[in-house]
Amino acid sequence: LTNLFAGSGHGSAHHKFKHPLKKSKNIALMIRDNRDAGRKMFDGFDQYVFYADLVSQTKSETYEAFKDFRRILADYPDTILLLNHRDREGWIRSRLKHGHGTFAQMVMSANGFETEEQCTAFWRKDWDQHLADVRAFMASRPGQLVEFNSDTETVDDLIARLPQYDLKAAAW
Repeated sequence: LTNLFAGSGHGSAHHKFKHPLKKSKNIALMIRDNRDAGRKMFDGFDQYVFYADLVSQTKSETYEAFKDFRRILADYPDTILLLNHRDREGWIRSRLKHGHGTFAQMVMSANGFETEEQCTAFWRKDWDQHLADVRAFMASRPGQLVEFNSDTETVDDLIARLPQYDLKAAAW
């Protein structure tokens, strides 16, 4: 998705801002810092059109900035929220493999899970809850919620839902 927006000429921010001579900055942590300081969520980097992978995970904590969607929409009321999803079990398998398993190990450590089964049960519940929360909150803003299931839909389906961005399928 980041490539789709960036390749179509839109500023896109994905997970970290990389600096060749400085330490990269995790976007989720920058969002959290802004929130905690009472600033707008994307203050200092709100020139982007698309933001993705807004997660910070360590052995001691998890922060998923996308779960602060209510605050993001309060700060930026005209925002289009793209609810990107796929098969839940496939997503869980992907998370288990991410970083050769280190991501799952950090989640387990941060949450005090002793087994992979505890972690995957947590992810299932969290997945279901997040989708339900977004859909319920956005029910009164139907024009601002765009859902995209990357398993069952094509990039052309997504492009058709977002004509105002003039997205280019070749960038997908």
